[in-house]
Amino acid sequence: MPMKLLFITSHYFYRLTRDALTRLALPCETTVVPYDNFSHIAHVYGEYADRYDACFVSGVIAKQAIEMVHKHISKPLVPFQVSSDALHRNILRLAVETRNLDFSRIAMDFLLALGDNYSVSDFLKIEDLNETYKENAVETIRVGTGSSITIENVVLDKITALWEQKAIDLVICQYSSITAALEARGIPYRCPFLSDQHLGDIIQETLTRIELQHLKENHPVIVQVFPQSCGAMSAGQKSNLTAALEFFTRQNLLECVIQSTDRSCVLITSLQILRFLTDEFQVCRLSDFLRQKIDFQVLIGYGVGTSVLHAMNNAQLASKEASLARKPFIVDSKGSLIGPLNSENCMTVSPNTLPDVSSIAKRCSLSALTVQKIITILNNSGTDKLTVPELASRLNTTVRNANRIMLNLCRGGAAVPVYNQVTHSRGRPIQVYQLNFSKL
Repeated sequence: MPMKLLFITSHYFYRLTRDALTRLALPCETTVVPYDNFSHIAHVYGEYADRYDACFVSGVIAKQAIEMVHKHISKPLVPFQVSSDALHRNILRLAVETRNLDFSRIAMDFLLALGDNYSVSDFLKIEDLNETYKENAVETIRVGTGSSITIENVVLDKITALWEQKAIDLVICQYSSITAALEARGIPYRCPFLSDQHLGDIIQETLTRIELQHLKENHPVIVQVFPQSCGAMSAGQKSNLTAALEFFTRQNLLECVIQSTDRSCVLITSLQILRFLTDEFQVCRLSDFLRQKIDFQVLIGYGVGTSVLHAMNNAQLASKEASLARKPFIVDSKGSLIGPLNSENCMTVSPNTLPDVSSIAKRCSLSALTVQKIITILNNSGTDKLTVPELASRLNTTVRNANRIMLNLCRGGAAVPVYNQVTHSRGRPIQVYQLNFSKL
């Protein structure tokens, strides 16, 4: 079955995009849909995107406008626009075509969003165009796309004012959605479109990504469900748990194989199913369901692997962590620990946080996983300072255990007390520690 690709473009690029796709003769279905402005593009995306394998939008700012509204995008969303090299070539071609051209009187529309340095002369001095695009995206967010005032309005007003002041002779557009307004005002413009080769390369790269993602979605997943209390399940518990799991898979139309042992029930499924079960690795729908259907508490460990054996090994690692935290965990195919699910403190702990985690852990008399978790906590919080109660909350453990961990970090030279934090409630001030793993 051929892949289906959606192209959302401005009205100006609509026919250019359709013609380019016809010339490329891609081995997939393509649909081109126009948008009116950045406020409209997110609505177009929401109406069409679910029916396609990937969506291409005409420009990085158009992509940003979609992402501002649609926070969780699972399929590829790819911008296509003229490259910086091609943009420079267009300017050179313009200079050859028009003698005595004054670059200071030619406006680059996307630079107008960032301030007064808007001319081609200013553009030619930019060393990192990608950084300028990022600044433009930030400005798009600041202005917003949910009201009548958008970045397009701001830029168009500035261009109109400069034209009326006779300060510019021409506009080079990357906001193709303003071209109709420029025509209506009689303002000359150029709006370069990317070459067929460049568009074809972008599409081919995306098709390859989709193929790889499809292969990855079929990676095996082992879901290990076991009683919270140690020991084997009784015959009644095993029967009830198996029946509940079978009902859950039928109710949700999940492709799973269920096996049982004396100590656990195991579901064999795929990464695609796991994404649904955990809402992209955030929650555990299965544990919520089982809490209502069986009369004993269970824990769940999810393991993803490149083979069934690899997934089983990772499920056992996740189950071990679930036993300690009393909440579900995932270990993915790269060995990253994700969890605890159903928690505000859900985080991803990479096995490669630092190259010398093992030596740090040994020096502090802690497990490498505990050190990796703490490093992840610091990276996520953006600070190197932590209190014992904060550590307990983030690690989903007791204050007593967190205090033991902090003392070990101090003995190993990874933490030092820096000051006391005074609280408004009664009791002793809370000690604040500064952590540093880089010097060990």
